[in-house]
Amino acid sequence: MEPSGEDLEKIILDYAARIGSFAKVEGVASSQLEQIIASLENSKDRRYALLYCAAFAKRQASRLGRGNRMAYEIVEAMKELYEKNLGKEEARKLLGLTKWVRESLEDVRVPFQGVKDYQEYLNLIIGSKR
Repeated sequence: MEPSGEDLEKIILDYAARIGSFAKVEGVASSQLEQIIASLENSKDRRYALLYCAAFAKRQASRLGRGNRMAYEIVEAMKELYEKNLGKEEARKLLGLTKWVRESLEDVRVPFQGVKDYQEYLNLIIGSKR
């Protein structure tokens, strides 16, 4: 069952904040996120592309020796989108926002545990400028 538009936006925002914050904490470069986004094109099928992306994210973390928590969250996000009958369009949106979150945290001290949702991300950004 596909979520309503508002529910889907909340899912995307919250995952993007968690994944982006873990990318920052674990020292994952934006270029790695770009490669993960590009992995969505490894399948022509809009849904199976999510599973390819999940495997690629985990592979990249293993290969680089960092980004395991980020990869775990990507796997969880892709699994949830897949189970909700969503496809690579939504995944691209989520991962694109993830990249923006990661880049926005460049000069922000992020707690080791990352952030739990988009609201906590916004509070972190606001607090870093005070």
